[in-house]
Amino acid sequence: MTLPPNDPATRRVVALLAALALVVAATAAKADEPPPPPQPTPGRAVVEEALILSLSFAGYVIHPPVALGAEPVSIADKLRFAPGAWVFDADSLPTNYLGHPVAGLFYYQVARANRLGVGASLGFTLASSVAWELVEYGEPAGINDVVSTTAGGVALGEAFGQLAAWFGQREGGAARLAAAAFQLPRAFHDWSDGAPPAPPVRWGLADVSAWVGAGASWPRPAGSEAELRLGGRARLVRAEEVGAPGSGWRTLLDGNVTALSLTLAFGQPGLVEADLAALASLAGLYGRDFDAAGDGRDLLATISLGFDYLRRAEPVGAGWADDYLALVRIPGVELVGGWRRGPVRAELGLEAAVTLGGVQPLPLLGLSGDLPGAPGVLRLSGYYHGLGAMLAPRVTLAAGPFELAIAWRFDRLSAIEAYDVSPPPDGGHLALQDERRARKGSLTWRTPWSGVRLFAAAERRDRWGRAGDSTATLRDSTALIGLALGP
Repeated sequence: MTLPPNDPATRRVVALLAALALVVAATAAKADEPPPPPQPTPGRAVVEEALILSLSFAGYVIHPPVALGAEPVSIADKLRFAPGAWVFDADSLPTNYLGHPVAGLFYYQVARANRLGVGASLGFTLASSVAWELVEYGEPAGINDVVSTTAGGVALGEAFGQLAAWFGQREGGAARLAAAAFQLPRAFHDWSDGAPPAPPVRWGLADVSAWVGAGASWPRPAGSEAELRLGGRARLVRAEEVGAPGSGWRTLLDGNVTALSLTLAFGQPGLVEADLAALASLAGLYGRDFDAAGDGRDLLATISLGFDYLRRAEPVGAGWADDYLALVRIPGVELVGGWRRGPVRAELGLEAAVTLGGVQPLPLLGLSGDLPGAPGVLRLSGYYHGLGAMLAPRVTLAAGPFELAIAWRFDRLSAIEAYDVSPPPDGGHLALQDERRARKGSLTWRTPWSGVRLFAAAERRDRWGRAGDSTATLRDSTALIGLALGP
């Protein structure tokens, strides 16, 4: 049957078909559009942080830890800052300056996984840390715990998160696995929310590498001893303007600059060194003036939080003793100036920070810290809480495939006497100070094989410490040659 073209029924059928065609076209167009990115979910972040704290508290109740030198303190006393309610506690150095930063890493990454910014995530980390200190009914609140959890957690969490984002843009199953492992809460939320793939990011700097080297350290009990060293590092600057032609300034307000490194050294007693460091910017400023050929100069300035954890096995008498230095930067600043002209590149950097950390006094390495006037943490756990500063200048000069780098770092800390969990019973005062200096140099050749670098490196370490009237010094050096792999 054929309908007349001017029949009302014909017009209705045509209109209906046209409407259906428009709906189908619109649906198809919408299907071609990428789904919108998920929005921040602060409410879910609160629930998840509360769940982490609840599970931790359940473990605390079932297996209460030993709080050295401490007595129970009520939440009410902690909230009103009663005398003795907030202290520098005497827990072990790995607990205070490794365990707590790792806890902060989870607090921070949960907040970031809910797509909150750096500032809000820092606030969640601080709030979670304070909440934990309040509910620990068997002991006072730890001032050092709040600081190390927050500063160390932000530094580790943001550095891990940016490295995860970098791996997320690489091809292959190993890269996808690494991206999930370095930011597991975000990977879970992206999966559960059906989030689209993250938009591509142009990294202004993406220096990610793994390396292995062999050499020797001296002096050792047998003179010099062979060492095998391996590790990895990542220095990421997430800003497309970095190093690109053009001129101008831009702010960096979203964890744009991070650094993460791990070094392991093996020698005669086994593991002789473990060094973990992380850095994450809170705010920064970047300026550049490069011509179309790439010649010019730039400047990067950031304020950051940082975490450094170092354990070395040092020869003491006929044996070995573990020497720890663990720090958080509260805060630090970094200035990096660069210059390029053809194949020649130069960079001058400077890091400086106020630091809080756990220090083993060098004169007492391998000995008891139960001395007259010693703070409670030294008498009970063999180290002290120190407040100090670090300064670390560096210079790099590169020409073609060759790069020469020289760096120097200085740390100085003095013992904190106030808010001692277990003040010296004799009311005395044991002066405690420690200094570390490290000088490093390396020469690197970027081989014609993609991603393969050969290097030779040397390091000189000087350690000085005071405990009362006793002082001690320790000097050693390391030289090695090695291979680095990276994009």
